[in-house]
Amino acid sequence: MQDAGNMSRQDNASVSFILSILAVCQCGASALEIIADKKQNALLPCIFAVDQFNMKELVITWQLTLNRIVVHSFFDESDHPEYQNKRYKGRTHLFPKEFNNGNATLFLKEVEDLDSTNYTCFVHIDDGKDKYTKHVNLKVVDSSTDEKMDKNTRLRIALVCPAAILLLYYLHLPKKTKGKYLGIYS
Repeated sequence: MQDAGNMSRQDNASVSFILSILAVCQCGASALEIIADKKQNALLPCIFAVDQFNMKELVITWQLTLNRIVVHSFFDESDHPEYQNKRYKGRTHLFPKEFNNGNATLFLKEVEDLDSTNYTCFVHIDDGKDKYTKHVNLKVVDSSTDEKMDKNTRLRIALVCPAAILLLYYLHLPKKTKGKYLGIYS
């Protein structure tokens, strides 16, 4: 995987679209499971409902679920590494250009065995009404020694919900086209 700083716009758009599909595919699951190869980068998706909001009001915090150790903190329109646990310093970032699309996905650089755990993404829009919590379970595998990744694990990696694809396709249509699908014409 490319370093996030060197990702092209097309790569970022593809990642955003894939992450949106994965997030919608949670469909009632208590936590989305992400499987990443050891020493590779991982993306932990966190998709939230978006209305118009002021970026100054947005607060995003990623924590370890069990002990609430801060993995990444964003507020006042910037990252705050001073609140971040030292194990994660220099290894995480968000995608601020995606916030308006409801995307608070966390990039985690060069995952290690110790990174296999449950993460919680908290999104708060400081107008007093919008709060979102998403749970992600990261499982780090070592494919160089574990050549026999079981079929169920591979299936979970490749699974995509057709309904989610249709929903996301619909959401990305121009407003005039959406109205035709809903029987609304302007």
